[in-house]
Amino acid sequence: MREPCGDPQKKNVSVRGYWMSLLGAHNQQLRQRARKELIQEPDIPGRVAYLWRWWSELDRGRRYGMNGAEPLAFLDIESWARLSGRRPTHTDIESLIAIDRVVLNPGKREG
Repeated sequence: MREPCGDPQKKNVSVRGYWMSLLGAHNQQLRQRARKELIQEPDIPGRVAYLWRWWSELDRGRRYGMNGAEPLAFLDIESWARLSGRRPTHTDIESLIAIDRVVLNPGKREG
């Protein structure tokens, strides 16, 4: 099935723009999913949208301990990359860890 906007990872399309384009889809399930995703998805520029999607994939496999969600570890990212066929750069990995830190500790400043 081909989405109206194409794959935002291959084009300079924001994730929000991608889901907005699906609101007009003929398929009712696509429209419902687009509405749901638009409520949950922050507006992320197309150039870095792949990082949010990658983080979302990693988040689905997150481990939880006695104190709640555990931060992503390099081993988690390495396993995900190997199993998914992704090839993140060093900068991508640092960005994924930074995104995770912000999501797990909103409002907390470093330093």
